[in-house]
Amino acid sequence: MRTPTKLTLNLAAAGLLATAMACGGGGSGSTETADITGTLDAPVAGASIHASALDTGVQIVAVDENGNNADSATGVTGAFTLTVPTGHDYVLIVSDGSGIISAMVYTDSNGATASEMAVVSGTASIDLGTITVDAATRTVEVSDPTTVTEVAGDGSQTTGVPEPTESKMKSDTNGDGIPDAVVDTDGDHIPDAVDTDRDNDGIENSKDKDPATGADMSMDMDNDGIDDSTDTDIDGDGIVNDDDVASDGADQSRDLDNDGVANDRDTDDDGDGTADTEDNDHPSHVMDGTTTGDATIGAAKFAACTGCHGTDGTGGTVDEDISDASSADVADVLANGNDEGMPVFVDLVDFAADIAAFLADPTAADTGNGSGSTGGTTGGTTGGTTGGTTGGTTGGTTTTTGDAAAGATSYSASCSGCHGATATGGVGPNIVGASEATLTNVLTNGKGSMPAFASLVGSAADLAAYLATL
Repeated sequence: MRTPTKLTLNLAAAGLLATAMACGGGGSGSTETADITGTLDAPVAGASIHASALDTGVQIVAVDENGNNADSATGVTGAFTLTVPTGHDYVLIVSDGSGIISAMVYTDSNGATASEMAVVSGTASIDLGTITVDAATRTVEVSDPTTVTEVAGDGSQTTGVPEPTESKMKSDTNGDGIPDAVVDTDGDHIPDAVDTDRDNDGIENSKDKDPATGADMSMDMDNDGIDDSTDTDIDGDGIVNDDDVASDGADQSRDLDNDGVANDRDTDDDGDGTADTEDNDHPSHVMDGTTTGDATIGAAKFAACTGCHGTDGTGGTVDEDISDASSADVADVLANGNDEGMPVFVDLVDFAADIAAFLADPTAADTGNGSGSTGGTTGGTTGGTTGGTTGGTTGGTTTTTGDAAAGATSYSASCSGCHGATATGGVGPNIVGASEATLTNVLTNGKGSMPAFASLVGSAADLAAYLATL
């Protein structure tokens, strides 16, 4: 499973959306404008962590079908006015200091929930009346759509939210270059055509890519490499979509912690007790379904780190004790590296909680210690663990022809931090051209300050093949 680089979710009251979409003027060159007005209900005091932010005001952004930020109002606590070009459909996106709360929705003439509103040519104003912002459920709704008043330029009035005859906010679902359907992948009431985070994983579309391959993951909410359109478990909670329903039948396929609040409305998507805005347990907080780790798994994964951090994290060539590092700290540095020279270890991010559990209590790990001996069929690992039949005599020589591509992946994930990106040396020595026999021996038994890396013994042939290409 690949994970994206961390993106902080504090959008500073939709600053991200305003920046990403700001083209001004509605994109049509029209000079005729209309005022969209309304009054926010008082926020529910103490309803959620966002209540205080709502008390100091929200931002409301009017976005048209072309993704243009037509107008915005900041610091809104009561009445607001947005002046927009006519001849467009709009969604009003309401945000606080923690990010987007929701698009404003209303009940349309068919009894369905809608968010798009038509501002046709000749409109002077639209008064939406009272708009209820529910801080607990992260919803924004026109309190009574039947009382919404639309005033034309000639002074004539009609009531009810002006619904588009045919929505202009369409997506090109078949890829032929012609928008053909209104799609809202994440169910946040913001059509994909203008949504800056289509899968609601907290990562902006333009940055929502697999860091290893560059593949687009903006339609993959749990970032498991499977597009939501074909993913049988969209939210990655281990429950297939068809079975991911509440006792009342409500769909929970986009509700990671299955608490009845969909991720786009939930202030704590993973249910670990830490608000999303503070939860960096994983570069994408919606992926952090594990709040406690497996020390045994952590021990195996930490083998890739012991060369620098020592066998238990208390220090090695890097003089820093990380034995008390939280899973949030571990995930953050694995995903982003740090200024002290530690590179990114993408392949280990998913095991941050496990590594943290091992560091907290190395004795909790089942290392499977046995009586293995160097040169034996177990590869000579200290505890008789991995290596198996790849071990031969004198350090585990094998005749296996390795896979250089696989070796490159293993090297990047586990060795480059010490030996450099091109194996020419760093904290550790230059190992360009090292043979399979040498690698097997060192990985099995360690050498000098380098400890054994039991988890890599089976990859010695691949590593040798890769190092031979440098």
